[in-house]
Amino acid sequence: MKHVVLLTGSPYPQRMANTIQTWHMARAFQALGWRSTVLTVSDEPPPDRQCLPADRERFTAGLEVTRLRVRPGPLQGVRFGLAAARAARAMAPTLGYSRSLYGALFCSFLGVPAIFEGHQELTRRRLRWVARTLARRRRCLGIVAISQGMAECFYAYGVPRERVLVAHDGVDPEWLSRDGGMGDGTALLPGGPGQEARPFTVGYVGHVHPGRGIDVLLEAGVQLPDAEFYVVGGLDGPVQRLRQTCEERGVANVRLVGHVAYDQVPLWLQSFDALVMPFSDSLETKRTASPMKLFEYMASGKPIIATDLPTIREVLDHEKTALLVAPDDPHQLAAAIRRLRSDPQLAASLGTEARRAVQSYTWERRVERIIRFAGLEGSEDGQP
Repeated sequence: MKHVVLLTGSPYPQRMANTIQTWHMARAFQALGWRSTVLTVSDEPPPDRQCLPADRERFTAGLEVTRLRVRPGPLQGVRFGLAAARAARAMAPTLGYSRSLYGALFCSFLGVPAIFEGHQELTRRRLRWVARTLARRRRCLGIVAISQGMAECFYAYGVPRERVLVAHDGVDPEWLSRDGGMGDGTALLPGGPGQEARPFTVGYVGHVHPGRGIDVLLEAGVQLPDAEFYVVGGLDGPVQRLRQTCEERGVANVRLVGHVAYDQVPLWLQSFDALVMPFSDSLETKRTASPMKLFEYMASGKPIIATDLPTIREVLDHEKTALLVAPDDPHQLAAAIRRLRSDPQLAASLGTEARRAVQSYTWERRVERIIRFAGLEGSEDGQP
């Protein structure tokens, strides 16, 4: 059986997008008949990043997870990369698939066929040198860029174009059909049991870190007092600070739900009239990001309003699969919401077209492309 070892230098599992992405990738490899092992650090995440019990069980069930003790400090990434590469060599896998740049480099030196997946710009000169060096290694099977914007960064670093595969994040269509096990919690959803006829509802699902545009969403809420806005997700501290901001400003139509179990997210997505992704122009990863929420939004079939950033335009088409608005402009965001509210036919069309378009962005299709790119679709052991 072919065997993939997924290297992640962040604690696994934790309440962050990298855990969800690693989990989906591991499951997609398994669905294609591969054995999947996650190599991660032994450190527990901080309390506000720890998974809910249901999520911890979900993200580890059916997966081999090997935890490596790595001394913290300025060179922790290097130390993890070396420790993970040594552990991978002992497993003799078909592929070492790494979100750690040093992990991929050391795998290539130790004879483990490796792929590095890049998510953000390499701001330090030595990291760009590592990427160039990795791309020249015989045991490096290539570099996966999470977006075309990320690929352009690799080209600028000196990585040959033929060594880079652009593979956006994806979605699991079956995930959206789960009931989420909310039980009586469905009363919290817009229009839940016992609630009066609801107003037009706008939902944001994800973290509320700086750059996500939540401040813009609040301003749009002020402009649209007859609509309801829901923010689902986020770490406890930032969510509490947002609650205080809403109280101080008297914003009564923004509901801050906080973190929910991952399997409850589909119910939330499908309960809203529109979904928003109001990323700011200050977002650190605006040139490279491929947000998982984008594809989950698309699969829900609900109309989307998103910030008009280059990486978003790689996937969404204005007026066809979404409405795109200028970043950091609450007036445009509010105008787009009004437009969807007043034009149900447009809202339905956008949602239908987005759901149709996302069918090519499943996790299994993503992994199939990566396997072909690496030349590993041949023999039983997968060696090229």
